[in-house]
Amino acid sequence: MNNLAKANIRKDKRLRQKYGLTLYQYQKLYRMQNGRCGICFREFDKLKPNVDHDHRDKNVRGILCFFCNKYRVGRAHTEDAYLFRRIADYLENNIDARKL
Repeated sequence: MNNLAKANIRKDKRLRQKYGLTLYQYQKLYRMQNGRCGICFREFDKLKPNVDHDHRDKNVRGILCFFCNKYRVGRAHTEDAYLFRRIADYLENNIDARKL
């Protein structure tokens, strides 16, 4: 067995243990995202892909770059989609309080 096959076996085992995801499912998700982060769309060529999952129900949502996984989603300390929508609405608000 060559080194690539051994590495794939180890990766499959780790993905199954940590996320309940097979290597085949991971690779399929990676291709569905075109080898890009699910949030910022940067290519994973030099970025390490991170499996993003819901800590409550363990559902795997996608693959993110380290920065998006740790700082954009992970820093929220809550996985509340409603809150994120409110934040997006707030940031897209065109009000300039200096003109009130």
